[in-house]
Amino acid sequence: MPRALLLILLAAAMALGCGKDEPKLAPDPEFSINVLETPSWWPREEKDWPGNPIEARLMEDTLAERGRPDFLRVVWTRDRRIVRQSDMISALSADGRGLKDATEFEWVYLDDEEVVRFKAAETEVRPLDGRLRAVCLYGDPQAFKSGKDPLGRERETYFYYDRGKIFYFLADDGTQVGEDTIPVTPYYPRRE
Repeated sequence: MPRALLLILLAAAMALGCGKDEPKLAPDPEFSINVLETPSWWPREEKDWPGNPIEARLMEDTLAERGRPDFLRVVWTRDRRIVRQSDMISALSADGRGLKDATEFEWVYLDDEEVVRFKAAETEVRPLDGRLRAVCLYGDPQAFKSGKDPLGRERETYFYYDRGKIFYFLADDGTQVGEDTIPVTPYYPRRE
């Protein structure tokens, strides 16, 4: 039941303000609540640009210079972390609003390995970290574990059972430090 509630609430929240026949800009929870592949019809200036003319101009200039991003990253939290679906379900259960009142989108360019953030009157470009790259390519992890690696560093592990992959990342900066192959489990029941 909580997973069904998440799917319904996410779809409703992201579709607010869209007309009946208008395309909707919303993540597919079966793939990821953190990223969505940039739709071919995007952007719709009236809907997808901010009301602030300075920010809108920054986005227009970035789009003209770099082209459409490969993915739009949904930022749910102030610390900008990848959110697990179980975290979202817990937050929805607690207060009904989710992890944050308003979402922010960042633009992800996979080939350039960069993420663009529009912040007030400036554009911030940073390197694409391994965690976000994995989520763009494979979706949200089906399981997640954190702990220390053999060198004593904090590490996050993302499990993709349906792909037969495990990825290891440094917790502080998202650098990928390893990858393992495991037997594929095609019908793993849910994403964490």
